Amino acid sequence: METIGERDNCIVPIFIDALNETWNRKLWKSGLFAIIDKIKENSMVKLILSYRPEYEKLILPDSFLEGRGDIVTMLHRGFEDNSISAAREFLNHYNIPFTPLEYFGYEMSNPLFLTLYCKTYNGEEVSLPILYDRVIEHANSNISRVLRVELRQKGYTEDDDILSPLIMEIAEWLVSHDERFISQKDLAQLVFWTEYGLNAVPFVRHLVKEHILHESIFDGKETLYFAFDQMNDYYCAKAIMKKRQSKDEVHRYLSEKILGIKNGEMGNSWNIDLFVNACALYAAKYGEECIDIIDDLENSDDKWQVFSKYIDSFQWRDTRYIPTSHFRDLLKKYPCSPEDLWLMLIGNSVKVSHPFNADFLYHFLLSYKLNKRDYLWTIYINKLTEDDNNRIIQLIQMYDKGEKLEISNEKQIELLLTLFGWILTSSNRWLRDYTSKAMIEILKEHFHLCQIILAKFKKVNDPYIIQRLYGIVFGACCKRIDTKSFQTLAEYVYHTVFDQEKVYPDILLRDYARLIIERFLYEDPEYTGMIDREKIIPPYNSDPIPEIEDQHYLEKEYNGAMYWLMHSMRFEGMGMYGDFGRYVFQSALHDFDVDDKKIFNYAVYYIQTELGFSEEYFEEHDRHCGGYGRNQTIKIERIGKKYQWITLYNMLARISDHCKKIDSWKYSVKEDVQFEGAWELYVRDFDPTLNQNFTTCDAAPKFDVLDELPAKGKEENKTADISTADAQEVWLETKGIFFDELKDTLILTDHHGIKWICLTKYCDTGRKDLNTGKLLVWSWLYAYFVSPEQADELFRCAENGQSVITHDTASHHETSSVFNREYPWSPSCKELNAYAWVDAQIKTGEYETVKEIIEVPDISLIEALFCKYGGLIEDKEQKEEEFAEDGEEDFEIPAIQFEEKIRKREIEKEIGKILHATTDLLWEAEYDATKENAISQSLPCSKLIETMSLRQQQEDGFYYDSNGMLAAFDTDLTQKVNSVIVRKDILDTFLSKTGMKLVWLVDAEKEIHAGDYSIIKWSDWEAVFIYEGDSIAGEIHRLQGKES
Repeated sequence: METIGERDNCIVPIFIDALNETWNRKLWKSGLFAIIDKIKENSMVKLILSYRPEYEKLILPDSFLEGRGDIVTMLHRGFEDNSISAAREFLNHYNIPFTPLEYFGYEMSNPLFLTLYCKTYNGEEVSLPILYDRVIEHANSNISRVLRVELRQKGYTEDDDILSPLIMEIAEWLVSHDERFISQKDLAQLVFWTEYGLNAVPFVRHLVKEHILHESIFDGKETLYFAFDQMNDYYCAKAIMKKRQSKDEVHRYLSEKILGIKNGEMGNSWNIDLFVNACALYAAKYGEECIDIIDDLENSDDKWQVFSKYIDSFQWRDTRYIPTSHFRDLLKKYPCSPEDLWLMLIGNSVKVSHPFNADFLYHFLLSYKLNKRDYLWTIYINKLTEDDNNRIIQLIQMYDKGEKLEISNEKQIELLLTLFGWILTSSNRWLRDYTSKAMIEILKEHFHLCQIILAKFKKVNDPYIIQRLYGIVFGACCKRIDTKSFQTLAEYVYHTVFDQEKVYPDILLRDYARLIIERFLYEDPEYTGMIDREKIIPPYNSDPIPEIEDQHYLEKEYNGAMYWLMHSMRFEGMGMYGDFGRYVFQSALHDFDVDDKKIFNYAVYYIQTELGFSEEYFEEHDRHCGGYGRNQTIKIERIGKKYQWITLYNMLARISDHCKKIDSWKYSVKEDVQFEGAWELYVRDFDPTLNQNFTTCDAAPKFDVLDELPAKGKEENKTADISTADAQEVWLETKGIFFDELKDTLILTDHHGIKWICLTKYCDTGRKDLNTGKLLVWSWLYAYFVSPEQADELFRCAENGQSVITHDTASHHETSSVFNREYPWSPSCKELNAYAWVDAQIKTGEYETVKEIIEVPDISLIEALFCKYGGLIEDKEQKEEEFAEDGEEDFEIPAIQFEEKIRKREIEKEIGKILHATTDLLWEAEYDATKENAISQSLPCSKLIETMSLRQQQEDGFYYDSNGMLAAFDTDLTQKVNSVIVRKDILDTFLSKTGMKLVWLVDAEKEIHAGDYSIIKWSDWEAVFIYEGDSIAGEIHRLQGKES
């Protein structure tokens, strides 16, 4: 080994695993030093030992324990921090699919249990008792094979069940002695060994190897016990049921001996798990429950301890003997914390044949009023994110990332979606939003379940759920794998939402529902079915906001949850306004002709009366939810805040139906302004079509030249001489590498020889360290599609040294109110697409004389006020006396004076509208907690996308052609370079079809900075580049007269 290590220049380890599993452990205490000394003679060989910590003093030499400063020690904690990934690895090793059964399985985070599960797996959904019996059967087979010689000598075959009688005798001994462990001496004295004529030592050693029994040190003595506490309780319960012949006898024994009930008090609380296992076996044997034994307990805490364990047992009990018919009666009869109930129902949620699966959870939660359900359920799930190892949280994160469980049973997927659907009640924004993204990832592959889930939750009285479900389904529509028409779903949404006497009053639900239908109609333009397009366009039928009596909410004193709600809700002009009241609610109302005070009055009334906001229910929870800024979205919000959001979306829906919309820009005061949709009010709070985990694409090429040019420019700047004014001017006048090679970054070639064209792009030499580096070169290349005549006009203007950059052309076509995958086809994009065309003018170099009427300011009043309140006055007292004599009340606003002024103006020529080649989508003002920071993406313009039939597929922000080949994307997603690139053949075909040309209007600067980052000198540069197929025409030049 030493030779191998020296040859390969690496450490060669020697592993000795599980020292504690040796029958005679004292051998290690005396013999380990010899091994260690031998290894110390070699520099390339190291020793690694593993053992259970409680055996350390028994197996390691004392001197070894005292002087181990140079020994690396690590405590392995099993699956404590990575139970999901570890469980997946276990299952993969045994070729077992990682299904929800395994994911939510009881004890699945226990490595030893998982090992036994895998070794005995047969593909069936089983209860724990059956699994333990199977483990014993498996161990019996293994032991019979290993000890077959000895067993055959005694007349046994491998088909004989030898192990079960021993297990039952051990259990009987533990019950009779009220113990959970047995010493080696007592174990060796069991009747089993003489009755079966077997040697205890080898048999027990194999029981330990098979993980049926475990060894440990207790009070200095070696003892054995069942590998799992639950296994111990199960077999001890079997021993109890075996010994007692009647129901009364069992009842009496469980009450007096197991729970130790005497005079209404429980004496043996440590036996509760054993009692619960006995209850399960009692139900299987007699067809009824014996939980009524705890009726003899007078202390409610004692009853709660037993009943909570009883509830938990429904995760592992045989489903045939679970008291479904009177379960609710039991919940009413005995004290039970919601946490115990939810843990059990979540654990069973995806078990198709379990009576307490997610379908039961659905009906159970559906029966509650909104406020009571939020009190019992929502407050509980809000806290799930406090534990990173929570299985639901890990499952949500797994699906959000595109990973998944192996589910072949569609009902199981429906159950998982049902569980997730109820999580949407949460006011924990992280939990609600990530669950939504996870559901989208599930539904895009199981798209037929969209309608099933919508129908299932149709009657739920929580708008938080229904609203978000429609958003989730819209996201699935845009991202679905099966691209077949979804006419049935679209017609269901139309009938359920819009083809009603009154349309559901939630502005976001309506928005999502309309988008589902609009998407269908966009994909199937020839459709002639039941959908009436006019009915899905606002306004809709709904109840108007009633004028109710003033409730004088602002005059009342509040404490607790209601205090925080009112503090948040107040509008501006109502004392100290709240962030939600002013910046969210009141801001949305500015678009409508409404009385803010009346709206506020009804909003608070609606929260208290219609939604049932309760101080009793929510005071404790909401009191601990403060301290967040209004722009911080990853937070647990108050339940009161949830009701504020529900009220906002409800009232905006009704206000938009019945109140006049105001054009705040006052462009067309004579015309009525039509409300088009939620995007106009900037109240969309969640983009279901965008997932940051899918903004990478393996097929997208990277281009070294995009990184090399800025680096070259930066290196050139480092060597530039700017020590004198003349040297600075030379640098400002010289193009340098950055401008010389700028055109080389517009036509790109990937590693496969495919050519790509950059559209609008930005690049610079780096703004970091400008306080010391001093020099910066930057350029914006604004890409436009223009007519050939416009291209010629722009080119000539630039060649003549005239500026082509105007306020309109040096702009970005952008929006912050459109979802990723509704661009560019949805109604929200109609106005956006129109604004992609901008007016272009060019300077002619000629001037004209014009007369202008300008306002002449009268500053006499300002001078008088300055004399009174300002400084620089020679005789302060005199001025004050004069001012007092005049009297402030005598001031009159002077008439506005005008004068005529003549000036020269450069003549500009209008050349018509030109089309932005790209569009920027921004997501910065939403409340989507799956996005930690503002997100922006640059995309091809709508005309290019539509003309060339480009579509996003699996990834967000990457567009593919009709053949499934990558066609366009934002290089900021691939290499943090601000540019949109499109495949050259796609661009060429587009230009051929439209008869347009691609031009870049280049706006650039060279800057010299001071130590405080301020610009002390600069030069302006411009160009018009024209795409000519295989080359770029045009040169960049310095503009004269604009530099400093």
